[in-house]
Amino acid sequence: MNVNLKSRAQELPYATKKEIIQSYIGKETLFQKELKKLQKQVKKNKKKIGKVNKKATEAEDKFLRTHADFENIKKRLEREGIL
Repeated sequence: MNVNLKSRAQELPYATKKEIIQSYIGKETLFQKELKKLQKQVKKNKKKIGKVNKKATEAEDKFLRTHADFENIKKRLEREGIL
């Protein structure tokens, strides 16, 4: 920590130790706010991904059922000699 304080003191040559420490605390608070903001965005994106996955699953299910119906109709028509 002393190394960081020294480098920070060089950046702010007239600042007291207390001011330098407070500037770090301020930055830490900004990082925490940014982290919370990003965590909220991740949570929103996960919800969106869940909705998209649900729609994709529903579309796949609908496709498979329609394809199965088509195959059943095709087989029935072949048995009846229409095709």
